[in-house]
Amino acid sequence: MNEAAFWSLIETARATGGPDADLLPVLSDLLLELPPEEIAGFDARLDDCLARAATRELWAAAYLINAGCSEEGFEAFCGWLVAQGRETFERALRDPASLASAIVMDPEWDAELEDLLYVAREAYEEKTRRRLPPNASRDLASLECDEDTLERMYPALAQRSLERFEPLIDPD
Repeated sequence: MNEAAFWSLIETARATGGPDADLLPVLSDLLLELPPEEIAGFDARLDDCLARAATRELWAAAYLINAGCSEEGFEAFCGWLVAQGRETFERALRDPASLASAIVMDPEWDAELEDLLYVAREAYEEKTRRRLPPNASRDLASLECDEDTLERMYPALAQRSLERFEPLIDPD
């Protein structure tokens, strides 16, 4: 699957289901319409996106946006980032602070969509009754930043994230 087809599927799912978890059933249905090799190709393209997003700068942004970030949380953040579409994804790779505008001002919201990481694998298995081989693993622990430097790295992102949690902060 080429890159344009990958992003086209993401955009079609977003247009029908929205930018978050509601796009997953739509994306699954779209994948199930494809031959198995194209589903595997989608998974490979997704893995390429995850590899490109595995940067210290995006980990820092994920930490600020979600008020903390484990390795699993970072993978879920990267799934969410892909689900935002190509334009947002590419912009975030160049400038993670650009994600400030994507923050939902609800303290219960988080920028995570772990299930996107498995949607192609599940569609492939449903269609073929076989599993896709695992993707390469990454050492995400090496991306972690010193928490004290995060606000200096992305002050606008840190401020926007803090504003999201203001309703939970008791002034007394």
